[in-house]
Amino acid sequence: MPSPDRTVFFGSQLGDVLITNYSYTDSAFLLLLQDAYLCIQYLRNFPSVIFPLTPCNSGSMNELYPSPGNLTILALQFLLLLFQFVLLIALLPFATLPVWVSALYIGIFVVINNLVCWLFLNGPERIYWSHPDLTSFDVQHSKEQWVFINGVSTGQRWLQNSIDRLAITFRRPVMGIHNRT
Repeated sequence: MPSPDRTVFFGSQLGDVLITNYSYTDSAFLLLLQDAYLCIQYLRNFPSVIFPLTPCNSGSMNELYPSPGNLTILALQFLLLLFQFVLLIALLPFATLPVWVSALYIGIFVVINNLVCWLFLNGPERIYWSHPDLTSFDVQHSKEQWVFINGVSTGQRWLQNSIDRLAITFRRPVMGIHNRT
């Protein structure tokens, strides 16, 4: 039995030899092929990602719940997607202009895009904690530290909602690390 002051690490893949480990050190082309194969294999499940059966079970903690805060973030995400698409489309005509014009256009776009993301989505904090008043935590797990790193396009509100949902589900405090993408 390890001492309580030691950290015990469990690898992310537990199981038998039939589990395939796709190493991040593989060639980029091989990883792309593996991802494409997985997408084709699970294509029938894609609609469930976009249209889940129960999008509001978690209340306002769910990104798709129609609360004012969530709808504002969804609208902002859509606008960012639209503006970034316009940037990509405009790159072709800008290739005919002097380099400094294209660089200025791209530079202004990147500054505005990052400013919008920082002001309205990400905020200044990198570490978030689940709210302790949401649930009573199990005392037997008081020495545990659960860590959650958010995925792509997740702002501070959705990160906070995710770690609060995890804390309620597993009755443990959760630290969220904000990956600003």
